[in-house]
Amino acid sequence: FGFSKGVNLGILEAFQRGLVSSTSLMVNMPGFDYAVELMKQHPELNVGIHLVTSVQYSILKGLKTVTDENGHFYHDHDKIKNCNLEELKQEYEAQLQKFLATGFTPTHIDFHWCYYPVQLEAAVYLGKKYNLPVRAETKEIEAWLDEQGVIHNFNMQHNFYQMDASQTPEMLISQLQHCLDEGY
Repeated sequence: FGFSKGVNLGILEAFQRGLVSSTSLMVNMPGFDYAVELMKQHPELNVGIHLVTSVQYSILKGLKTVTDENGHFYHDHDKIKNCNLEELKQEYEAQLQKFLATGFTPTHIDFHWCYYPVQLEAAVYLGKKYNLPVRAETKEIEAWLDEQGVIHNFNMQHNFYQMDASQTPEMLISQLQHCLDEGY
């Protein structure tokens, strides 16, 4: 949510048709204001914050390890992996404050391109501070969040992100059934 007007409308339609029960908002993207309008029109839609460190601009200016000199986030795994934790916490806090300034409270925290412990640690800081659930993508992350005392989801399935044009809906249903059979 927030990526663009078209993405916002697609997510809203998926929600209205019962295909999704929640979404998450990228506060630094061009479709942010329109997404907030839609949130006001559809308060029954659960919206979390989608923390960003890899696309578009940062909310804070003058960051040294998270953005380039123009304030663009690096789209570089090594730079993200090695960024300064305190700087990242400040940026994530600024993103959350921008969300809260809309008058809404996020239902959860998740990520755009989260691969590294520094990103998860910065998100956990916010989860604890604001008592918000944090998305766990693996059982290992679930266990770590339990150790940290952070509320989180269980058994996230993201295999559908790897679908390509050759896969059919029946193949996706089969994948989902397998997950159910495995106790997810």
